[in-house]
Amino acid sequence: MSGIVRTGRLTALAVPDSRHYRLAASWINDPRVNRTLVTGQPWPVSENDMSGWLPTSEPHTAFVIVPLGAQREPVGLTHFHSYDRSTRSIKLAILVEPASQGRGYGTDAVRLMVDHAFTTFDLNRVALSAFASNPGGLRAYERAGFRVEGTRRHTWYRDGRWHDDVLMAILRAEWEENRT
Repeated sequence: MSGIVRTGRLTALAVPDSRHYRLAASWINDPRVNRTLVTGQPWPVSENDMSGWLPTSEPHTAFVIVPLGAQREPVGLTHFHSYDRSTRSIKLAILVEPASQGRGYGTDAVRLMVDHAFTTFDLNRVALSAFASNPGGLRAYERAGFRVEGTRRHTWYRDGRWHDDVLMAILRAEWEENRT
């Protein structure tokens, strides 16, 4: 696959193109995925929606996640959003399609995104939020160096119940300290 920007231990981040819009929309529209996404976007999303969410111009802020090895088809996507110049912070979002979860792809892709954030942009902080009811995601973020900063209670109503929103971040100094 062309357009590889960063390569990790298990995955690579590749620049998305129009071939990926349908796939990305299918993941986001999958109830097993969208119940874990902390977003105010209504569902379902269309292929056309994805063209605006997955920009292909530099500096690259959105990627498809491609496992290394024989399978070269994307298994997820990740992007930065909500850049705040005054605080030099940005937010990270990621999704891994259900059949590929639990293999370490998410953790590896989050580490690559954090590396990309701190080496490409003049940032001090990369943040994210996740449902408290998403323990796999929370573990992946912690393994990638994120720390819990707090919890916003009953922030999202999904699947007939309220969910808490766990706020997490990694600072540049923490990233530099743990870089290998």
